[in-house]
Parts: sequence; structure tokens; C-alpha cells
Amino acid sequence: MQVDGFPSVLPQVNSEGGRCGLCHSHTKPHRRRKSEVLFLAPGGSPGVPPPPTLPELARGALPVTISGVRITTPIPLTLLPLLVALLPSLASAGLEWDRTEVSLRSSPAAGAVEAEFPYRNTGPKPVRITRVISSCGCTTARNAADVVEPGRNGTLTARFEFGDRRGHQRKQITVRTDDPERPETLLSLSVQIEEAFELDRSLLLWRRGEPATAKTIQLTALVEDPVQLRGASVIGEGFSATTATVKEGRSHTITVTPATTAAAASARIALSIQRYGAEPETAFVRVRVK
Repeated sequence: MQVDGFPSVLPQVNSEGGRCGLCHSHTKPHRRRKSEVLFLAPGGSPGVPPPPTLPELARGALPVTISGVRITTPIPLTLLPLLVALLPSLASAGLEWDRTEVSLRSSPAAGAVEAEFPYRNTGPKPVRITRVISSCGCTTARNAADVVEPGRNGTLTARFEFGDRRGHQRKQITVRTDDPERPETLLSLSVQIEEAFELDRSLLLWRRGEPATAKTIQLTALVEDPVQLRGASVIGEGFSATTATVKEGRSHTITVTPATTAAAASARIALSIQRYGAEPETAFVRVRVK
């Protein structure tokens, strides 16, 4: 069989219904296009040939696999410059990451989450991690090795501090290396911070001289689990706070009253709130006479 650019070193395919002249195992000929090499994986099925080894390339030979048997044929001179250009990439080093994206769910009470990104140097050369950059100050990365030797693995650990962030959050970490084939890898951490409850207001304000009447904040559960208001305490002076249950596990009120509005005053109300099965968390409401 003559192939463009290759000598005719392969046997012809029997087209008269006898045994295949290519693999000697089929009674029907292989279907092929004109000027096409037929590669057979073990067992006689069409497959992708393995890449050439460096010794084979050094001998100027191109491997071909036929029915599981590897043979070589001389490399056309026109292909040698291309193969020489590819040799550096065949020997290039690189970090392979088990995953580059992690998705988590959490609650505000947790305060933070951590995610692990395992990696391994699959190349023959050491790879140096030159810089790790977080998309915001709330996300930090640790444990990344400075230099990863060939065959060694490690784990980069990302930590995301919630602060007052709620809902869906997406943070990114950029890992830069001295590998010219892959100088930069982007890692993503997505966190859904589930709100167990909501407050209809986070600030109560009185104007100086207005009546010192009570004002109320509504707390409502947002999840199916019961949410309890365990208490309210005033941090500061000049205000008092009481709580009441509107619907057990679902709705509560916090009533705040200033002692006087004759002078400016400010304080915070600390609310102890507990979702069923979770640790209590603290929410704050600001109160002020201005």
C-alpha cells in the first residue's frame, strides 16, 4: 500500500474476500480510503498508534502498530524538521491539577471554608511555583511548595473567610510557575453561604427630641429547619431590648426602646440566633439617637 510521503512497506489489503493481508486475522478486507494508513489496536480494532519513542526517532524510524504488533518505517526527510521541533515539548515539565474548581455550601455560622487543590509534577523537570495570587483579601492559599520535583505531588489549600458576605460567592486563585508550557493556572472556589434567617432592618434610628417610643425588628427564618432567637443583649448604654416569639421556630421580634432622645446616643444589640442542629450565631443591630 503506497502512502503519500511514505515508502510502500505495508502489505496490501486483500480485496478478493480472502484473509486480510494486513493483519491476517479477518476474512473480509478492511475498509480504507485511498492513501490512508490503517492502524489497528490489539484485537484487530482500529486504534490510535502510540507515540514514537526517542530511540526510534533517533534511528529515523516512524512506528506503526498493526494488530498489536509495532513496526517501524523510515521517516520521510520532509517530516524531520517538524519532529525535531516537537522534541522539546515532548520533554517539557508541567503541573497537573486533580481539579481546578471546587463548589461548597456552608452557613454564616461556619465563618470560613477550606478547599484543597491537589497537584503533581508529571514532567521530567522541576517546576517552580513563583507566585500565588488571591482575588481578594478574604481568600488565602497555603501549603504550595516552592519547587515541585518530577513525580512529586502536593496540595494547595485555599481558605475563604466569610465576614459579612452572604449568598453565592466565587473566589479565584492564580498560580504562576516557571513552566513555559503552562505558566499560569486559575483555581476557582464557589461557596453558597445559606442564609438561615433575615432581619428586616439592621439599623434603628431616632431623631433628637422625637418621642422615645419603641421600635421593632422582625426576624424571619429562611430555611425549613427551626430558627430560634435565644436572646438579645445591649452593648452600650441608653437603650433596652426585649424579644418575643411570633411563630415558634419561624418568626420573632426584637423591640428596642431608647431611655431618652434628648441627647445623642448609640449602641448595638447582639442577637443570639440558633438554627436547629447548628451552633448559635450572633447578629448585630445598630441603634442610634442622632
